[in-house]
Amino acid sequence: MKRLWALPFTLLAVACGEEMEAQTPESPPAAEVVGEVKSGLVVTARAGWGTPGNNGADLDLGPSDTQTCFLTGVRGNLKGQSASPHSPISSVGVYNEGGRWKLRTRDGIGTGVLGEATCIANTANRVSMSWSECTSVNCSFPYVPVNENRRCFLTSIWSRAGMTFHYQGDSKPGLLVSKQTIFPPNGGASYDAWVLKGWSSDDASEAANMGGTAHCVDFPGGGAADGAWEGNATVPMCNGPVTVGLLRGIFGDFTGGYQDGVSLIKNEDTGWTDLKVTNGKKGYLTCVW
Repeated sequence: MKRLWALPFTLLAVACGEEMEAQTPESPPAAEVVGEVKSGLVVTARAGWGTPGNNGADLDLGPSDTQTCFLTGVRGNLKGQSASPHSPISSVGVYNEGGRWKLRTRDGIGTGVLGEATCIANTANRVSMSWSECTSVNCSFPYVPVNENRRCFLTSIWSRAGMTFHYQGDSKPGLLVSKQTIFPPNGGASYDAWVLKGWSSDDASEAANMGGTAHCVDFPGGGAADGAWEGNATVPMCNGPVTVGLLRGIFGDFTGGYQDGVSLIKNEDTGWTDLKVTNGKKGYLTCVW
């Protein structure tokens, strides 16, 4: 079983790849206590968990007061019940529940999903954001103001329709955390914020068909480099011993099998951490150190 290790150093590849051959990912491991120091960052745990065989149970990742956990991989079939009564949904994510971080996967009506997570010792100024598909005329997106050290990453994603394309001209469905300028409606001074946005290809008149969450926490004294890749490829994104990679965005049609998705994978042969995307999916990540 392949382990997810802390991501290495600095520059990220930023491009679109359609010609590279995708490697087959293995099923993720169960939770593992790590305790690695990465240039000021401490990776406290890495975990993998899937719906095959776990009977709906959650994986305990440890206490929430000493660490923050993020989603670093999603694979499988995010197919829930899109028609009335609109339940169950399919989901994968990490949740702060009862003072503990839990890695949770739910089948919905699909064939199952696998999730991967990385936890770090950063907890200062932690806040969360939640978004679901807009079903009204006036839509808004959650955001938190930028500060000197804050960065935000995905913690969960859920779907009823499998995040599939429904209409010609639709954008690829998914979630993304990005930095944007906020212009207050009352004419006040503008400011930068981390914004969680989602795109769904279902009608806004229907019940919400997808959504997700992100958490923000301070990363004092370090740096960051952003990157993304789209297509069917395994791409080296970060290298070196002092960097941790976390997901800012996941896009694509999640109606395939357990080997189909978006994942951050440690390549033990090269020392790089690779971003693996399959079947036209896209992943956004940031290396932090």
